[in-house]
Amino acid sequence: KEIQLLKEQKQLQEDLAKATNLLEEGSKRLAAAINNKTFDDLSTAEVLVTATNTKLAALKTQLIVNSENLNRLRKKTRKNEIIYDLINII
Repeated sequence: KEIQLLKEQKQLQEDLAKATNLLEEGSKRLAAAINNKTFDDLSTAEVLVTATNTKLAALKTQLIVNSENLNRLRKKTRKNEIIYDLINII
């Protein structure tokens, strides 16, 4: 279970990096479209930025949930190890 959560976390972090790059690209396109007054490009850049912001928000939420699940699993594992150690002492 922990390995699965770690793999998921790694994938989410990679997706977050890609989405961040897309946001940077969209922001550059938006700035260029404003400077050049090319309204067709402005619309495209706006869609890219809006969609990427939505994706980033979802990824951040998924990362938080993943981290919480990983922490719960590790606490449970640690608790079980302590109980096992106590049983072996007795």
